[in-house]
Amino acid sequence: SRIATRHPWRVVAAWALVMAAAAPFAVQFEDTLSGAGWDVAGSDSQRARQLIERELPQTFPQNLVAVYHSEDLTVDDAAYADAADASLSRVQADPEVAGIVSYFNTGNRRLVSEDGTTSYAVVGLNAGEDEAANIAPDLISALRRDAPAGMQIDVTGKAAMWADFNRVNKESMLKGELMAWPLVMIVLILAFGSLVAMSLPLLLAMLGLATTFGLLYWLGHVVPLSIWVMNFAMMVGIGVGVDYALFIVTRFRQELRRGVTVPEAVTAAVETSGKAIFFSGVIVILALTAVLLAPVVVFQSMALGMIVVVAVVLAASLTLLPALLTLIGPRIDHWRVPMPERFRIDAAVTGESGFWHRWATIVMARPGLFAIISIVVLLVLAFPALDMKVAMPGMGVLPEDTTARRGSETLEREFGPGSVAPINVMVERPSGTVFEPEFLADLSAFTGELSADAEVAQVESIVDVRPDMSVDDYVSVYDGSASQPDEEALAMAEALVNTTGGSDVTLVRLYPKHSAETDEAKGLVTRIRNDYSGALSNPSSARVFVGGVPAENEDMTGALVGRVPLAILGVLIITYIFLVLVLRSLVLPAKAIALNLLSVFANYGILVVIFQYGFGENILAFDSQGFVNAWSPLLWFALLFGLSMDYEMFLL
Repeated sequence: SRIATRHPWRVVAAWALVMAAAAPFAVQFEDTLSGAGWDVAGSDSQRARQLIERELPQTFPQNLVAVYHSEDLTVDDAAYADAADASLSRVQADPEVAGIVSYFNTGNRRLVSEDGTTSYAVVGLNAGEDEAANIAPDLISALRRDAPAGMQIDVTGKAAMWADFNRVNKESMLKGELMAWPLVMIVLILAFGSLVAMSLPLLLAMLGLATTFGLLYWLGHVVPLSIWVMNFAMMVGIGVGVDYALFIVTRFRQELRRGVTVPEAVTAAVETSGKAIFFSGVIVILALTAVLLAPVVVFQSMALGMIVVVAVVLAASLTLLPALLTLIGPRIDHWRVPMPERFRIDAAVTGESGFWHRWATIVMARPGLFAIISIVVLLVLAFPALDMKVAMPGMGVLPEDTTARRGSETLEREFGPGSVAPINVMVERPSGTVFEPEFLADLSAFTGELSADAEVAQVESIVDVRPDMSVDDYVSVYDGSASQPDEEALAMAEALVNTTGGSDVTLVRLYPKHSAETDEAKGLVTRIRNDYSGALSNPSSARVFVGGVPAENEDMTGALVGRVPLAILGVLIITYIFLVLVLRSLVLPAKAIALNLLSVFANYGILVVIFQYGFGENILAFDSQGFVNAWSPLLWFALLFGLSMDYEMFLL
């Protein structure tokens, strides 16, 4: 505070330089972000994805799925074929397109529904997972453009889902900003009654966000950052920026009303409210480090963004804000907003007749009663959390009018739920090829067990081309000793084996009977890993890696939920030690932690009631999926615990 009161212009100039340096990069920040990053580092599904990208590029691991549907035409009608051909020809020469597989260039009836009114084409992308969602929008627009009357063209698949998700997310963020800023301004006007005082918290929040985005721009060139970092950095930045400034400005105004000089008022505000927000900010940062434990780029990005914005806002609150208050001085109450006194929150801020003074007096007069009532209410709210069911969301999180969701629903209806997101079982031999007779026999036994599973609708592999072929038939076809080549089997081998890279890797593709986010699909992934892969998982045969969206969902859920107890325990221990050092008490930190845990679990209960049970989904305009997103417990624990402890520190 001494530097800020003695040299305010130097402090303001230093922050102006920081802002000027950060601004050009802040506007480019979004260009460094990725729409992907949802796989678990080191997981079985990640290894499967990396293996298929490296060894089987011909399977188009990153792709778009163009879905063509007509109520009146079938694939055998010229008008239908012309519409599909026109759609695909618009992207065929695009350098981002690796190739196209459709009924119209392969004759494969597996790409056509039973009644012939629906077909789909796989558009392979020359991109990794991180870039696929970024290049998808232009390709989707080209594929859907100029659809003839009576022909519905939608584009789905993982890349399309994230493209739609990122677009909707960005639009929602903009709507949220347009709603949040006016509401924040109204609250600040009610709190201060002055446009000058109101502007300081807003300035701090905007400065914090701009500086944070500039810093994250450079950080994004070092570590991968998800597009989600924008949402959470903005949400937390606005919250703590307004919060911290509100406390310091309020205390500054109180001191001025007591008749002290401006430097004395600034010093008193920093030594009281400033000290409180410093310790509160440290606790928020400590709580957010729990999210860094998740081995997932998306969540590590969220945590980094929130940690950086809290640190920047905290630094500005303790340096720039005191300097500005020193320069503004008594003019903090200029430009008063006329309003009835009863609407002013700060009308009796220094007296003993205000609402908050009366409320505090009532609570302190009956502390036991209010404690019991509060705890009972929180326990009732927390009770539904005992029934929490977690899973990764699917296409259902997208609005009904998005092309990725419409296309997915069309595929599910016409081809079965598992057609949208098959399970990719990658089989890699440590020595030898996948065409050796002994291995083909093992592989046939493996896929036979898979086919017998009640959850499997279809299996595609080099030993499941046609039901009338035996292992000996496959051996003779693949070693060239058959009396005549079997073109269908050889085409399957070209598609599912790395024939140009040693023929030691093959893909077994399974289509479940249920969609990727269901318990049935996750159960199938578990059985493949624990029960069926034993036929191949031995040193002399092959290594098995289970991937695809169902496996990725299972790995993600396990990683996130499994880290929650460790994260909670770590944050509690660190926070308790920190509070003991700050408060010099063993009891107050324990009480603070217990109450904050209770509030966190009460919020968990509310999440279950709304998002799992679907209470109020019509009012809030969303579709309940019957579960809570798997990332919610870890992420919301860090946010809720940090912010609730924030206010606990202010009170203490």
